[in-house]
Amino acid sequence: MAVEHYHHPAKRLRGKYVRLGFRRHQFHHHRQPPHCVAGAEPVRANNNPQGWYNSAAFSNPLPATFGNCGRNNLRGPWLGNQDISVIKLFRIHEAHTIEFRMEMFNAFNHVELAAPGSLGWGGGSGPTPISTFGFITSTVNPMRQIQFALKYRF
Repeated sequence: MAVEHYHHPAKRLRGKYVRLGFRRHQFHHHRQPPHCVAGAEPVRANNNPQGWYNSAAFSNPLPATFGNCGRNNLRGPWLGNQDISVIKLFRIHEAHTIEFRMEMFNAFNHVELAAPGSLGWGGGSGPTPISTFGFITSTVNPMRQIQFALKYRF
């Protein structure tokens, strides 16, 4: 009997929201959202770990102004993790059984990229973002893991 279940049900089949945090505003003690450039697509068409977001779609707000980008409005990479368990019971006696169990975590071995980091101007007020703007530097889950178990019940 094969049973498919999801390790992280809240993350199953959706992109994750990414918090935009940029330089500190000179009058307030919170992160300043960037200015969104009209007509520019924020997510690159050929996104990859070396550039998920289009840096031309954002600009650093002018001093003493607020950026117009909304909070948590960008989507990160897709997350989908399937775990599978297979269990078989072998009856030896009336009260004696052997249970064989095989479990696969990240069964289809999908790479789940983490949220893009460094979505800022590095604390500066220059017109261009830092060189690692929108880079993905890690993954969320490890590679496929398989474990076997044999249990004798008496």
